[in-house]
Amino acid sequence: MKSKTNLKTIGAMAALFIALQPLSAQADWRDKLGTFRVGIVDGGRPILEARRAKPFAEALSKALSMPVEIFTASDHKTLIDAQIENRVEYAVYSATAFSAAWVLCKCVEPLAVPIAQDGSKSFRSVLIARKSEGSSILSLQGKTIAVPGADSFSGYILPKYLMGLKNIDLESGAWEVRDLQNADAAIETYKKKDAQALFGWEPTKSQVNSDQAVTNRATLSLLGKAASNSRIIWRSPEIPNGPHTVRNGLNSEARAILWDFLDQLLVSDINAYDAIAPKWGGGFAPVARQDYQTVIDLVEGNSQLTEVSATPSVEEPKKLERGLEEIAGDGQKKSP
Repeated sequence: MKSKTNLKTIGAMAALFIALQPLSAQADWRDKLGTFRVGIVDGGRPILEARRAKPFAEALSKALSMPVEIFTASDHKTLIDAQIENRVEYAVYSATAFSAAWVLCKCVEPLAVPIAQDGSKSFRSVLIARKSEGSSILSLQGKTIAVPGADSFSGYILPKYLMGLKNIDLESGAWEVRDLQNADAAIETYKKKDAQALFGWEPTKSQVNSDQAVTNRATLSLLGKAASNSRIIWRSPEIPNGPHTVRNGLNSEARAILWDFLDQLLVSDINAYDAIAPKWGGGFAPVARQDYQTVIDLVEGNSQLTEVSATPSVEEPKKLERGLEEIAGDGQKKSP
């Protein structure tokens, strides 16, 4: 009887030990981290942005059952450095900034991508031209193409790279590429017929018609009367919006909690959602590193883009918020 009792006791203790293993492992990653740090770019307003993000930090703290702090960085380069050096576990990037971080350290992975209010979670660069000017980039040789900035990602850097892969050199002199410095000036130049084509963007939710008609209502509004005489003659592949990311080594349970949290955030806590994604309005969707491969390839071949200071003009076009804007960066507003 004594030996049977001992066996029962040992068995019960073993069962208890096994049952407690997940809890022990659960405590380990929290204890190891101590505080979960979320990195954002503050745009030169660290106190204001940290205060704005506070509801997100508080909600995330409850979800993770551990303290959460907001780390504010003056630019994306500083944020990338912080994540590479393991000073933040979670960072909010533009598409180019994430790609630069991946190229530099291979230590970061996208977790989720914000969705715009119109339902789009990615975008394409587009080349808009008057219908009278032909149907391809080659038909525009000798003509003027307006761009919203030579350092604009969707407005020039991405199209130039992708066309270069097809042996089309936009800087060969075959086209007059006119740098208008900002989107408003580029659009006005096109509308006044001082340029025959214009680089811009469209959300992927936009309908792609066989006649390449301009259908994005924000773009239609911006182009005004010029829209009816215009068409899209080139589109880039889809580029996801800028991702929310985590370090590769983050515990799998923590990742699962983070995804569930983001997936429900728009419905469960609108204040926390607006605190971290005020310019989007559509929630979050899952995203993979491979979805950014086009941008990663571009960054790998351009050393300047791995030295991201504010991610080349991804945040520059404040006035692009109304339509032809840089949704590749953090400067996007909710769709009109």
